[in-house]
Amino acid sequence: LKTGEQVVTKIQRPNIQNQVKADVGIMDWLASLAEQRSGFARDMGLMSVVNEFGRQVLLELNYGNEAYNAVRLEHNLAEIEGIRLPIIYNEFSTDRLLTMEFVDGFKITNLEEIEAAGISREHLAGIALRATIKQILIDGFFHGDLHPGNILINRADGDIVLVDTGMVGELDINQRFNLIG
Repeated sequence: LKTGEQVVTKIQRPNIQNQVKADVGIMDWLASLAEQRSGFARDMGLMSVVNEFGRQVLLELNYGNEAYNAVRLEHNLAEIEGIRLPIIYNEFSTDRLLTMEFVDGFKITNLEEIEAAGISREHLAGIALRATIKQILIDGFFHGDLHPGNILINRADGDIVLVDTGMVGELDINQRFNLIG
């Protein structure tokens, strides 16, 4: 940016929404066919699974949702030291373009880098556990795509940085109580 901050810009491919809708339509047709011919597919509710998957994928294509999720998760996790999300630059973002802070980091599974940085794996595990419990059991709003590529360790300060917040989950209070009980 003109102010000197390094950023990452996520740009949506042209016509991707139409392509995804077509692909989800094909999946929906195949699930319907499978439910007509297979008791197993009917019993597992394959159509419902495909419909929910399609709904989530289409939500992920709206980068405004991803920006909102990042800001909400950042707010919810603010009290836990050592974990954060990239800064979102809303003034340079749209539903098809997302501009966020560049994080110079490495995957949380890169044990060599963690050791070289002098970061305790137990310390990282503790932070990750507290953040997971807070997201799921306390807030009921959680990052829905946590894999090593979306969990970075910032080289500058050793913080855990969660990226790619296009997919989130929400649990109501009864669901959270059921998980505890």
